[in-house]
Amino acid sequence: QPESMLSDEFQKTTDTLLAGVVRQTPELRKEQLDRMIRSYGPPLTSYLVKTRGLSTDIAEELLQNFLLEKLIEPAPEKNIASQFLQRKETHPEIRFRNYLRCALKNYLYDLFRKQGHATVNLDDVGEQADDPELDGIDELQYDASWANSLLNQACVAVRAECHVKQQSAVWDIFYERLIRPIETGLPAASYEDLCSSGRFES
Repeated sequence: QPESMLSDEFQKTTDTLLAGVVRQTPELRKEQLDRMIRSYGPPLTSYLVKTRGLSTDIAEELLQNFLLEKLIEPAPEKNIASQFLQRKETHPEIRFRNYLRCALKNYLYDLFRKQGHATVNLDDVGEQADDPELDGIDELQYDASWANSLLNQACVAVRAECHVKQQSAVWDIFYERLIRPIETGLPAASYEDLCSSGRFES
């Protein structure tokens, strides 16, 4: 599909998830919260480790506290997901992952305010999510962490579906031909090599 169509579909999914966090019953909201944390937690943790020089343990602890204070504990109509949806009504180009990143930065700056850090105005986050305090390396690391997290989630889902449908061979071929080369940088195994390994009949 054209990239614009894929982006639109992904954005609709994100908006539905955010709406669930804000407007659903407590039971359904918990399910949506869990899904959101699984989706956004890993890239944000990686972002803190790579751009702030934090250990993984400290990054995870800071992120957990941030999510508790800004997403989980506040009333649904006051949490960061609700704030984002309200902002998006007048700025439809805004992206939640960039909004969330800036909110996390503000949270860290509040913790270390004595060092003289300035906060980032969330109202200034637009389509490009320009943040004057982030250089190109930070942006690239954040995008790479985000893409890697999405890839991992997709692979887990595909592998689980293949297992449920008793199509493990489909996953094995997919992994050997597409995923392993991404992970290792080595050429994909040929079909002949896969058959000679004894794992496939033809």
